[in-house]
Amino acid sequence: MRRMVAPIKKGITVNKGRLAGTLMLAALLGGCAQMIFEKSGVTQQEFSKDKYECERDSRQSGYYGEGLVGALNMQGFFDRCMEARGYTKRQAKPGEQLMH
Repeated sequence: MRRMVAPIKKGITVNKGRLAGTLMLAALLGGCAQMIFEKSGVTQQEFSKDKYECERDSRQSGYYGEGLVGALNMQGFFDRCMEARGYTKRQAKPGEQLMH
């Protein structure tokens, strides 16, 4: 198996596979900020019902692919479902009380 490397500076090399994995992990961890859906005037019961229905629909809607790509596709379906019900997605503020 041939090792793929990319020169950084003269005499310094980096394993491309390891670099790609590290960059992907950094992007994922950077995206770990808590995201929430909000809609003015919605009760906890209405929010829970909408969230449940969007989760159910996303699971029943078919195959999204494998691994990270599949998970991102399924999350995208869920997000669009919640947005279609009038919710907006935003980053939670530190210490903010969230509905579950």
